[in-house]
Amino acid sequence: MAPHGVLDTYVNHGCRCAACTKASREYGRRRARLRAYGQLEELVPLEQVAAHIAWLSTQGVGSRQIAQLANIGRMTVEQVTRPSSYRRGVTPRVAAAILAVRPTLDALADSALTTSAGTQRRLQALMVLGWSLSQIQHATGTSALHRCLTRETVTAKLAREIRDFYDAHWTSSPKADGPHAQTAITRTRLRAEKAGWLPPLAWDDDTIDDPNLPAPVRARRSAKSWQRIYVDDIAELATQGATWAELEHRVGACRNSIEIALTRAGRTELIGRITSNRWVAA
Repeated sequence: MAPHGVLDTYVNHGCRCAACTKASREYGRRRARLRAYGQLEELVPLEQVAAHIAWLSTQGVGSRQIAQLANIGRMTVEQVTRPSSYRRGVTPRVAAAILAVRPTLDALADSALTTSAGTQRRLQALMVLGWSLSQIQHATGTSALHRCLTRETVTAKLAREIRDFYDAHWTSSPKADGPHAQTAITRTRLRAEKAGWLPPLAWDDDTIDDPNLPAPVRARRSAKSWQRIYVDDIAELATQGATWAELEHRVGACRNSIEIALTRAGRTELIGRITSNRWVAA
């Protein structure tokens, strides 16, 4: 129920009670005084604002979201787009508020469809770290994430959930609470490695959602090549107390690639050894 005694209820809801009528008259008198003193702001033409609202609609931002983000009444937004509207324009404040609304992911309704590019890249990057789709689904309350890897669009609600999970976990790998968990992590990393998916650091925050931006080129080597090049060296460095940061610098590969190479070479005991070196060094 709209509140009484305010201009919005009189204009947009057609209420003619004493309180709303008084609010309308006071508004009229105030405008008359401002006009007499040459202080009345010129109205912004409806066409300019209506065009922006129409564009937002094509991007998945409806009148409800526009009104909420602009902090104005929804009826005000809808009247701007009505051809039969008696309005000649809107105030500069309302126009500025509407024109400031952008079709960002947070502005979209839950059911609105958006490009899946950012969601796919985040899921792939998380899988490079070892996060399986089932783990991500369990943590986010989503389902059938494997479909997101091939579809062109996803709902805004799903995109936000994956984005938030990614923002919280892009710097960490999942914990292996037993052999089965470690197997799942290794399998996920191998799948990502085979597909050539990129780790989180390959993407910038301002480009990961851009579907028109091609994926950065990533040089890939075969599993045997990885093993021949540095597994023996890694073993030697590990016995000398090298940490993950030192290994990444010396070997020229990220931690995930090193772990995959060690797993393929049957040297998984070195993973725990290198991890423990961090605490010894500290």
